[in-house]
Amino acid sequence: MKQHKDNMKKINSVTSWRFIFVSVFILFIIAVLIYRLYNLETKNSSFLRGKGRSESNHTIDLPHNRGTIYDRNGVPLAISTNLYAIILDIKTLAKETDQLNLINQLKIKKLTTTTIKRLISNYPNKRYYIAAKYVTPAKALALKKLKISGIHVKQENRTYYPRSNSVAPLIGFTNSKNQGQDGLLLSQNKSIKSNQGSVRVITDGKKYYLLYRQH
Repeated sequence: MKQHKDNMKKINSVTSWRFIFVSVFILFIIAVLIYRLYNLETKNSSFLRGKGRSESNHTIDLPHNRGTIYDRNGVPLAISTNLYAIILDIKTLAKETDQLNLINQLKIKKLTTTTIKRLISNYPNKRYYIAAKYVTPAKALALKKLKISGIHVKQENRTYYPRSNSVAPLIGFTNSKNQGQDGLLLSQNKSIKSNQGSVRVITDGKKYYLLYRQH
């Protein structure tokens, strides 16, 4: 009987020490968390606010077109329009082979399933490749809707000449940056060139636009 009581005392003693140890450990963790929260709210608050602003505030470029040149009857001779370039991230596309067959339906010049598969075979680690240029807005939008990872659509401003054969020497032409190089497009370049605009946007965690601030 006495031995039983001694055993119970030992068990109770061990249990008490375990309870004390666990309680102290929990209190220590709580104290560390409280200190960490206090530290974030005081010493690192400005850093965290700046980090939060950098994650949610972005600047995006606005579409910009050059001025249109008309003849005296109001017929357009040189029209600035938005076309698109197709940029491939070939390393990412290598993982999306199941969706590549959908691209053929769009009939975009130089962008076919066969071409992409050949690029994947030849340049498996390439991250930036211009596959097609001067793609119309309708086809570019259709490509975007496919949501294929590794295919990016970049807007480019280009000049279109409805009556190029008859007035080409007078109108001139633009370079790859859509700047006038000859004729009226060169002499009037300052008055008809486009100015790049931008807008500040605030986004949420999913990168949806919440607020616009033009500047």
